[in-house]
Amino acid sequence: MEDDAAFDLIKAELLNAEDEVIILRYLKRVIVYGDSWPDHFIEDADVFNKNPNVVFDAESPSFVIVKPRTEACVKTNGSDESGCWRIMGRDKLIKSKKTGKILGFKKILKFCLKRKPREYKRSWVMEEYRLTNNLNWKQDHVICKIRLLFEAEISFLLDKHFYTTSESLPRNELLPAYGFLSSDKQVEDISYLVTIMTSEGLNDWPSYVTNNVYCLHPLELVDLQDRMFHDYGTC
Repeated sequence: MEDDAAFDLIKAELLNAEDEVIILRYLKRVIVYGDSWPDHFIEDADVFNKNPNVVFDAESPSFVIVKPRTEACVKTNGSDESGCWRIMGRDKLIKSKKTGKILGFKKILKFCLKRKPREYKRSWVMEEYRLTNNLNWKQDHVICKIRLLFEAEISFLLDKHFYTTSESLPRNELLPAYGFLSSDKQVEDISYLVTIMTSEGLNDWPSYVTNNVYCLHPLELVDLQDRMFHDYGTC
């Protein structure tokens, strides 16, 4: 039981780790120093040819060790009958916050289905990490973090990928429901979702996560006694 608890704790820390930590603490230690891969990682050389809906758990993010694929085109060199991985965000430099030294690269891919379902669904996203050529000139392995994300989460992930700022969105502009009023009446709804998901100390926002919202009775989604719901609804 203790081993299972420690495993879950480390996996949770790894999920929330910054890009620099994933490259230095895991990828570099294995490639450069010869450490063993942690138990939290799955080794799969054929992950780009598989449907993530079949291979991975939708509620549990996975970390996969794989040899890098070809860069010949935007679409990955392998694909499943149901779809394929496509690059959404090309190489981003991962630098040390202390020294500014380039540590590695990160790209973002999305699994695109050949037949999109009509109902609202999340999408599988892969964040691929690799070292610089001087540390790993053979590029033997890369680390891929694979998760099932909502569109708002994907948008925020891409925002961080394309822009260097790490600052969170300003609450005083995006959360009038919590006592703030924005002077900009055209604030997009996605900004609210992104801020709610990333802001600390705002866990009391009325929310319900489901892919079957159109199949449920509204009373199953809300708490009629919640003051915030009465004033602002749920999301």
